[in-house]
Amino acid sequence: MPACVNSATETRIGFAAVAILSVALQATAPAGWSASPPATAAELRDVLEKAERSLDRAEGAVKGKDAGRVSLLLRRADEELALFEDSSGLADLVRTLEQSRASVRAGNLGAAGEAVQRARALTPLLADYTVTRQAEEASRAALGAAGREEAAVFLEALDRFEGAILPAVLLTRIGEARKAVARGRSAMVRRDMKAGAAEVTAAKSSIDRLHYAAALSRARFAMSIGSELLADRALLAARDQIQKALRDLELAIELAPEERRAALQESRGAALEIWRRVNRPLQGDPEKLEEISRKIEELRKQQG
Repeated sequence: MPACVNSATETRIGFAAVAILSVALQATAPAGWSASPPATAAELRDVLEKAERSLDRAEGAVKGKDAGRVSLLLRRADEELALFEDSSGLADLVRTLEQSRASVRAGNLGAAGEAVQRARALTPLLADYTVTRQAEEASRAALGAAGREEAAVFLEALDRFEGAILPAVLLTRIGEARKAVARGRSAMVRRDMKAGAAEVTAAKSSIDRLHYAAALSRARFAMSIGSELLADRALLAARDQIQKALRDLELAIELAPEERRAALQESRGAALEIWRRVNRPLQGDPEKLEEISRKIEELRKQQG
């Protein structure tokens, strides 16, 4: 057989071996294993949805007697939550923001600005949870202040940047969910199905609170943009943004703590009135929308 044929055959055999090995690795990998971490906000969203599906199945399984199956489902949920936590960069973001403040206290505005640059690079994956324009404007203002050596202005902008994301709140929600899952798995070792059910409920509640934070951020952003568009008489675009805010407010009301629901319902009702007449807006409607946006922001900041 010609040498070139031997070479081609060996190459095909080599590719086949790699393919078989790849399949074998994926087959034996943990349920939450991924060839690569999520690279977009949508992919990060998918990771959380996988965790929720595992928790939903665990919620059903815990009503039976198979503690091993419940434990397996909880392990899968924790793998996805761990992937979300690691890939989101939330812990890095919290740490980087604190490093930036520490650099200011040390009088090193250059290092503080570099930390903000690193923090900005971590934010695209968190688009679902961020008041995006506020984050962009505040981070740019912080970088400008760093360049001008204006420490007070820098710190004020840094606070606004952090406030647009609230990374510590988001990190806390994920941490709470993972701790509840760990307690649930411990309960399965004892075959305590009642305790396991309570921990599955607690984990799902923590994730709901994460969705609540996201819904408020998106509603705040869309309502503010809608106000500006309405002021500019871009009625169709304003209608679209207000409608987005209304959908997220509806979700927020569903997930909100009891003591927050009345205020959210009031805000949504006021925005709905403006949306219904958006083709013939009244004088002062843009200002009313901006006031609603500010009220949403107040509620968003009250998360702990």
